Amino acid sequence: MQRKSRACFASHDEWLAYVRRELSRDEQPTALAYGRMELFLRFLELRGRSLPAELKAELDLILGLPDPDRADRLDTLNDRIMAHLIEVLFAEAGPTLDEEKHTRQHTPRQQTQELLDQLASRNPYFRLWIDYKGRVGGEFNERAWNEFLRRQLGENDTDSLDFARAMAELDRLLVWSHHHNTPLPRHFFERAWFLHFLREPERMVQTRALLSTFVAEIPPCMSV
Repeated sequence: MQRKSRACFASHDEWLAYVRRELSRDEQPTALAYGRMELFLRFLELRGRSLPAELKAELDLILGLPDPDRADRLDTLNDRIMAHLIEVLFAEAGPTLDEEKHTRQHTPRQQTQELLDQLASRNPYFRLWIDYKGRVGGEFNERAWNEFLRRQLGENDTDSLDFARAMAELDRLLVWSHHHNTPLPRHFFERAWFLHFLREPERMVQTRALLSTFVAEIPPCMSV
């Protein structure tokens, strides 16, 4: 049987189901890591860019390795490619951020407020939540929120609905951080800033990872 690539599948869940159904347990880590990398390469291709030479050389070297070393090295390379994508998006958007300078000159509460302001002005899905929250005076009702989203985004746009719901969770975490004057996780500001530029399925993969990172750093005695 010829192995299918990640590009053959319309959703990330379909890809995961295929890998888990058709590939052996030993083959799955490499296939999943390579599938993630394919998404990144496609992202660059759509923007008329290619993988930097040093990352391409590292990829060629990794593909010649046996498993499980190949899967582990692919995961590490994917993190480096993701960092490169952040640079690409910031270059395209023309940001004026300098992370170290930004961190030195702002308190944790100021950093969080700046991110909240950025998301409210630039991320249309986050702004939907802010608009809804303003209409209901801060009172959250899950059913009413979902009905509001369906009116705004349509009944069948599952990807956008899921992402908008995740933005509500992101806002709650940021409000908690602002209230407790807690520093944001490293690179959190930049990663959250460009989430809405991504396309499915990578958008929700990165969003879930970002929220999980934030939750993991909240002290156990606290709750959002």
